[in-house]
Amino acid sequence: KTSAMSQRKRETITNTTRIMEVDNGGNRKDGRGSNQIRGINFEANVVGEATGSAKLIQHQNVVIASVHGPTLSKQAWRTYQDRAFLDVSIRWEKLDRRDNADKLRALEDKTMECANNMIDTHNYPLSEIKIIITVINSDGSLFSSIIMALQMALQLSGIAMKAHLCPLSFAVKGDKVVINPTEEEELGETCVDVVINASEEGSVTICNQTSFVEFSVLQKCIEKTISYSKALAQIERKFIEQTCMICAHQL
Repeated sequence: KTSAMSQRKRETITNTTRIMEVDNGGNRKDGRGSNQIRGINFEANVVGEATGSAKLIQHQNVVIASVHGPTLSKQAWRTYQDRAFLDVSIRWEKLDRRDNADKLRALEDKTMECANNMIDTHNYPLSEIKIIITVINSDGSLFSSIIMALQMALQLSGIAMKAHLCPLSFAVKGDKVVINPTEEEELGETCVDVVINASEEGSVTICNQTSFVEFSVLQKCIEKTISYSKALAQIERKFIEQTCMICAHQL
């Protein structure tokens, strides 16, 4: 069933950077301190045929997430009949899939894991929910941008959700941790992606790193993600409330 919000004209709501900690030194090239994220902008219902969709713009990162379905599916009959079958595909406009198949498949697998944690699939037996992620541009911290865009698209779709996730990406050099790094800041450093389930008091859903990281540093990344989760939830809640108000005025 298509939600009322997904049938409405696209609306744009802008949310600005939430600073997690005061950082008096070590400013980065873009003016941020090591504990600051880039500003987050969302646009609602940018894919007309989708049940719900959202476009995330975070400085140079531009990601569109669209949710299609649930629809009755033969695939669900072949796999498991008591819940929805999820199909996740990532389209990266500047990458040729044939030359980057492993990279995209790994990204799809991580996104699928998060989608399974967010969606109450048992509400949709014998059905398929298709998720399409389009990466228009990437400048570091891509995975966290994908999950934020997807979570917003799911909320706009009206699909039943069982968890609220908070993603955050880091660049690590020794014991120094930089939040929400750009592509330049990631170059040559160990990259860490953390996703917590804010619905379960910050339990960790995903914690991936590109190379070995000391446990104490990983713990620091997890703690920063938990701290950040309240700000992200506030941004999302404000956006959803404003979008609902706009849709109500159009009725």
